[in-house]
Amino acid sequence: EATTLNVTTAGGGIFVNDLSGGVAVGLVTAIGGAVNLTATGGNLTDAALDALVNVTGGTVNLTTTGAGTVGTAATAAATLEVEATTLNVTTAGGDIFVNDLSGGVAVGAITAVGGNVTLTATGGSITDAGADGLVNITGGTLNLTVTGAGTVGTSAALGDTLEIEATTLNLTTAGGSAFVTDLSGGLTVGAINTLGGNLTLATTGNLAIGTI
Repeated sequence: EATTLNVTTAGGGIFVNDLSGGVAVGLVTAIGGAVNLTATGGNLTDAALDALVNVTGGTVNLTTTGAGTVGTAATAAATLEVEATTLNVTTAGGDIFVNDLSGGVAVGAITAVGGNVTLTATGGSITDAGADGLVNITGGTLNLTVTGAGTVGTSAALGDTLEIEATTLNLTTAGGSAFVTDLSGGLTVGAINTLGGNLTLATTGNLAIGTI
């Protein structure tokens, strides 16, 4: 039970469940190791609100229960910053706000059923960790952003696309291409801007177009 949490290993795994009703993460680091961090009944937030990395690991697994969120808003200071090879995030409906600073992140499963997901990869790509055609991100409104030469997905082949289940999709790249498949049975496009990059967007249902 902590107000602020800092944990460091020299590569060993980290397995922590906070029971205080929410915890602010200072620096949790397991370089090359896995990080498993749960907030039971509360939020996982950035202790310093400073846009510097909070969680570093090979595979990073973040979980909140109850109404808990991961991060608190889609601003640089209020997101939870991670450096991960593979990222998994689960809430029970709370929103997710995560910015990966490692130069690109592979998404295993990010799930906020009923909540929204805002995911940024600074200086890299957002890709499918499993390359398996199974859903990677589930949420109401998805806001996906990559900077630098980053792409969303890697090609138009199912398994190489980023697979989502969403109601509304907003997506921005800095010129990188985007390859997305929606498996929810219908999708509304809010705004998609690839700044000259190519876009491949497929859905298993109807596609309602906003701004592309």
